[in-house]
Amino acid sequence: TVIATQSWPVIGNVSVTSFALSMLMEIDGAGNKRFSGSVQGSVAIGKFVFGVYVPYNKPGEVIEFMLPEVAINGVLVNELYGIVGSQSKVVEGDALETALEGATGEVKAKVKAELAAKAEQAKQTSKAALRK
Repeated sequence: TVIATQSWPVIGNVSVTSFALSMLMEIDGAGNKRFSGSVQGSVAIGKFVFGVYVPYNKPGEVIEFMLPEVAINGVLVNELYGIVGSQSKVVEGDALETALEGATGEVKAKVKAELAAKAEQAKQTSKAALRK
């Protein structure tokens, strides 16, 4: 296994922030050698950092991308599209009620309506951006 923990630039604002290479050689009963392993790490494009895992010669394993949490106006875009972010947080409905404890019914209704409108707006904006 080879591990690099210091980042290095690739080109422009693209850099590798961490890197690991793992290799394994197995010899079966007939003396046949089989190599397998993986490459994994983190890549930064400007301030956007994502992780990647690429196995080779490992049946049943697939390439994986680890994406950061993306939020627009407090709405998690990752959750809208079923993408698991590395720092996804789920806020239960009770948390909003607790935060608004002591507020009048009118204020609670207004906050909930604004959040619903922002969620819908973020959803439409992200869908439109994906269609381009």
